[in-house]
Amino acid sequence: MKKIVTFICLLSCILLLNSCYTKYSRVVGDYDTSKLKGSFIDSENEAYQIGQNRLGRPVFKSTQKAWDAFIVDYAVGIATIQEAFNLNPISKDDYQFYSTYGFDMPEGYSAEIEEQCKDVSYFLLIYANSFR
Repeated sequence: MKKIVTFICLLSCILLLNSCYTKYSRVVGDYDTSKLKGSFIDSENEAYQIGQNRLGRPVFKSTQKAWDAFIVDYAVGIATIQEAFNLNPISKDDYQFYSTYGFDMPEGYSAEIEEQCKDVSYFLLIYANSFR
């Protein structure tokens, strides 16, 4: 009997933790992207499709596909931010500084590079919604 109760408690904890971790990344509806910024918003790449989570925030319908496309499509902006602010390489666990610094680039970069750096920040703000 004691083993059964322990097993049920353990299973309940696992299910509770799993639901807390994933509930914000689940898409529960469509999101009006007309107020969002970033060149990826109008992209025809399906990886950048955006939906709405339970909190009404924009999230990528597939965070993995969005991340993979982002790393390729915005490599120049990512590298520029990393170099300008001497950051560690971007990763799924270490991207917060990139989301801030892309908006705050030092002078001297072309308008195209500055726009891509801003797009990095816009992307990461939406990406982060999946995990908070």
